[in-house]
Amino acid sequence: GEGNIKAFSDADWANSKDRKSQSGYILYFNGGPIIWGSKQQKCVAASTMEAEFYALSTAVKELLWLKQFVSELKINIPIPILFEDNQSCIKYCKSQYNSSAAKHIDIQFNFV
Repeated sequence: GEGNIKAFSDADWANSKDRKSQSGYILYFNGGPIIWGSKQQKCVAASTMEAEFYALSTAVKELLWLKQFVSELKINIPIPILFEDNQSCIKYCKSQYNSSAAKHIDIQFNFV
């Protein structure tokens, strides 16, 4: 069969008493929500980009799991689409530039 996967991720930066951010994601298979989650991030993000990237990495982990699961069911899917609204995070993901200011992000989440 055929199918498609779309994923959305977002973060709420430092909006708690302990200044930890909240991550959220939702994955759709053929237009229906199939996986979703929201949880407080384990570390305090220094910027909105870092909080968004942390949320994005969580969504990518779920996306990779779902893609593998669907392929084991012999369902063909095109490349999944992942939506992110933070322009700094998008630029960081697209760039090959490794800033020393973002080195800690690269080390922890370089699989995205």
